[in-house]
Amino acid sequence: NKSYITVDEKFGWVFGKFFADGNITKKNKNGVQWNSGISFATHSNEIEQRQIIEDYFVDYGVNVVHTKHIGENCYSTTITNGQIGRTFGDWKTANTSLNIPVFINESNSSVRSSFLAGLADGDGCLHHKNIVMVCTVYDDLRDDVTNLYASLGVASHYLTTKREVWKDIHKVTIKGLSNKRNLIRLLSPYTNK
Repeated sequence: NKSYITVDEKFGWVFGKFFADGNITKKNKNGVQWNSGISFATHSNEIEQRQIIEDYFVDYGVNVVHTKHIGENCYSTTITNGQIGRTFGDWKTANTSLNIPVFINESNSSVRSSFLAGLADGDGCLHHKNIVMVCTVYDDLRDDVTNLYASLGVASHYLTTKREVWKDIHKVTIKGLSNKRNLIRLLSPYTNK
């Protein structure tokens, strides 16, 4: 039961960012691993993103710790809370295909837009001729993102790069001036890029 979480625009962005740059933290107790919380990766210059994540979870009364990785331009933002770890672990598990949960697809356009903004802030590039909204190795996520954009009236495309070493990578892109304008209208209230 996820009823303690309010599905609003703030949650949408945080959840999209988690899909892009989040993971479940694990602890081992008496030989049993359990989800002890979640963490987010951010670039050192993404101060505003770290603050949004912190503000969101502090509102739920949860401690948030930002740790700079020595010798890297990266921070980890960690939320240590078993209930949050178990809940978010239901939606994203390491090395398994990702699907956007039904409740996001069935949410209002503001929640869907904020989710896509968080996903793009974590894993997209909004400053190229062909805007890349997400890069993923998961076919299901590629299709879900494409469908979620379509539900908002934005046509998206994907390009697949074949790789021999690991899984193929899919880039979901937005092309065309009218699509880009629509995208900006939908995501600009929520994106940090």
